[in-house]
Amino acid sequence: MIGAYANRGGTHSKKEICVIAFALFYIIFAVPLLIIWNTPTSWGLAVIPTGFLLYSGYKKGRKKRAIVNNILERIKTECHDAFDPDPSYEYKSISSLYFGIDIKKGTALYIRLYPNKTLDVIGIDIDNFTRTVVRENCMEIHTKYVNMPMLELSIGVNSARSIANTLHAMAERGFDYSVDFPRLIQAKRKEWEQIAGIPVAEVF
Repeated sequence: MIGAYANRGGTHSKKEICVIAFALFYIIFAVPLLIIWNTPTSWGLAVIPTGFLLYSGYKKGRKKRAIVNNILERIKTECHDAFDPDPSYEYKSISSLYFGIDIKKGTALYIRLYPNKTLDVIGIDIDNFTRTVVRENCMEIHTKYVNMPMLELSIGVNSARSIANTLHAMAERGFDYSVDFPRLIQAKRKEWEQIAGIPVAEVF
């Protein structure tokens, strides 16, 4: 099955981690030596590869953000009655992650693109999350989905606490839903796949 809970991986693939490690090594150690050498060739070797590495990272991040944003905009358009968050309740800590809360309608949306080329698009309401855990630079939202019991947000402590407090306040207040937002998001899974061009995980 696509997108099994244990197979999603971290924020970066092994290939991306190796590239990042090489880029850091090159910039921290090689570039200063090349600049000290102070010849036209050394300056070229210092500036050109560094610029290429930075641009490559920017381009990949922009592509990930475009995939996430395209799906987000479609959901906001097609599911406007169930999910229309205020920008102050939208969190985009990394290019491959989005989490938004509509405090008036009692819904939330989680979108995350993984290195294994799968995508999570998950609707949340007060009935299908159980608890939250705030850790350093990370937040866990525990759900009732059997194959996705926990959603992870790479986010600062202050923002994580704000999200947790908001979700629990919504749960305490209670909402009468005219639309089953989580089920609606899952029902449109094939549509999200067409937009993204990659598999979207089924959750149940």
